[in-house]
Amino acid sequence: MDNKRLTWDEIVQTYPNQQVGLSEVEWDNEATVKSAIVAYTEETTPRRVIISIAMLSGGSIVSENTTQDTTMHVGAYTVC
Repeated sequence: MDNKRLTWDEIVQTYPNQQVGLSEVEWDNEATVKSAIVAYTEETTPRRVIISIAMLSGGSIVSENTTQDTTMHVGAYTVC
């Protein structure tokens, strides 16, 4: 991660099937990530930690999943 802004398609290609923590997110229609800087990936930080950081960051880090399938993933995480 080199603090380079990437489009969502570039993020998905570079970090496939991972939870990623994004900073400086630019939104497309307020619902879809248009571009962002990747701050955390599952390769460097456990998924539950990325989600916890996002929850505690007050919106400065956004947690997104790059899996591109149509399956809805359901789960729960507890922040301790």
